[in-house]
Amino acid sequence: MVHGRARLDLASDGMALAHLYAEHADALRGKHPFTEEEFAELQAASEWLLDNLTPDGARRPAAKQRGEAEKMRDRLWTLMVRRHADLRKIGYYFHGDAFEDATPKLQSRLASTVADEEEEADQPIDQEEETKEAEEEDGF
Repeated sequence: MVHGRARLDLASDGMALAHLYAEHADALRGKHPFTEEEFAELQAASEWLLDNLTPDGARRPAAKQRGEAEKMRDRLWTLMVRRHADLRKIGYYFHGDAFEDATPKLQSRLASTVADEEEEADQPIDQEEETKEAEEEDGF
């Protein structure tokens, strides 16, 4: 069973097909099994469907409105894409060969191990743990 939106698509496809065959009738003559009457019937049926399936007072589906946050996100992304090459040049100027750490490639992700190492580096180490680690390294 074909429902509302699919019926509209079929009707508009029927209209387009009838128009296409009428437009190229000379080139397609003898290459299809349809008569001109059948194309006229297809076009008439398609027009009837379009007129009756979408009456004038019918509610149309509301177009999805983008919020301000989505618009700002899209603008920021466009700016990032357009200016990322300049950002990497500036990163190379300031950081030399280590510029990849400061300006990663677009859409790249940092590995979770890097984030974990940074957290560990920020935490203070107890004096006892330092002594134990030193003894283990010395072999005591």
